[in-house]
Amino acid sequence: MVEVGSRVRVIALRRADFRHLSDTEFVELSHKFVGTVFEVEEIDEYGQAWVGFVLRLSGDRFDCENIGLSSAEMELDESEVR
Repeated sequence: MVEVGSRVRVIALRRADFRHLSDTEFVELSHKFVGTVFEVEEIDEYGQAWVGFVLRLSGDRFDCENIGLSSAEMELDESEVR
């Protein structure tokens, strides 16, 4: 069961959640995130697991973001499965 503090691996991203990105930007984001393991920071009232990450924008500029993952977009990291 996923809970705050669990480590989850992103297995997919829903295109509908990223309508503000061009197709090319979405593909790039997907390549960066799918397969990546994050620690769950929050579970919202809809059951989405929220994870935080830092994006390098350019040079020494960074942006901190959060993303909510549905159960179809993540799996427990194998080290979490007992």
